[in-house]
Amino acid sequence: MNALENNIIDTAILAVMSNDGTIHGDVILAYNKDDILKSQQSKYIPIPLLTALLQVKEKQERFAIVGLSCHIHGLHNVLDKKPSLKKQLIFSIGLICDRVMVSSGMDYLIEKVNIKKQDVKEFYFRDKKPNGYPGVVHIKTNNNSQRLCPEERIKIKDFFTPARCRICFDKMNIACDITIGDPHGIKNVDRIQGESLIIIRTEKGMNLLRQSNNRFLTIKKVSLKDALKGQHIEEKKRNWRSYIEIWKDLDKPIPDYYFYLKDKTILNRKNKEKKLLKHALLLKTFKVKEDLFKLLYRVQKQEEIKKYIIFPFKIMKKIIIKRITL
Repeated sequence: MNALENNIIDTAILAVMSNDGTIHGDVILAYNKDDILKSQQSKYIPIPLLTALLQVKEKQERFAIVGLSCHIHGLHNVLDKKPSLKKQLIFSIGLICDRVMVSSGMDYLIEKVNIKKQDVKEFYFRDKKPNGYPGVVHIKTNNNSQRLCPEERIKIKDFFTPARCRICFDKMNIACDITIGDPHGIKNVDRIQGESLIIIRTEKGMNLLRQSNNRFLTIKKVSLKDALKGQHIEEKKRNWRSYIEIWKDLDKPIPDYYFYLKDKTILNRKNKEKKLLKHALLLKTFKVKEDLFKLLYRVQKQEEIKKYIIFPFKIMKKIIIKRITL
């Protein structure tokens, strides 16, 4: 907002939830405060953010972009092909991202509350107003409002995760000027009013922070080590190496970064990663979302039965360990 008001940029490329007849992820060019406010809240679905580059290029506008690591990687690929566009890009803000869900994940949550998708006017993956962090799924129509607890969203993440998210290494969005995300692992965070983790990555990013003059921000220094631990980056690195090796075994095209990162990560293959990646590849074969939902119901039922069977053994194991340690 500060960059727009002070004529640092002409516009910003932002992701929003559209409500023009059917709720879905969309892209806007922001020119004022109201446009920026529309982009608030998390959106855990794929959004083609870079389609807006055509407009800013035609209009010769100076722009900023706020996106996920895949958007920022794609942006740099475009800039390599269209160097004239580099002069128009003023800065980039990257969001910390573990993964998104295919759009059917949102459809499933809407169906869960017995609302027709065409009736949805507002959809929030994480509405923090009712109970604070981490926020509930909130779905609104003209005359109805339904909420789902955070666990309803979290428990379907694995099922609806796209395959490409599984082999992405860049949770921390390293190729932007400023990274922003949830302050996991940081002590004394205000979960009521809300706080965000900010990582300054470039001199350009540092200048932007200075130019804000604390008008919009109250800043305190935190430990990068704590931030990375809170984001489970070491676990992410191990999981990525497992997924990318399985991807390679399936004769899928290997991203160039694999050859730079493979020696910096530990190979620890697991059957779980193989199962999840094969399932992710299966997602795109479903032409009818109802068939996909039927599979989800079967998987959930199997998990319930598995927990019911395994639970007594877990109790027995704890009792045996307790007796051994006495």
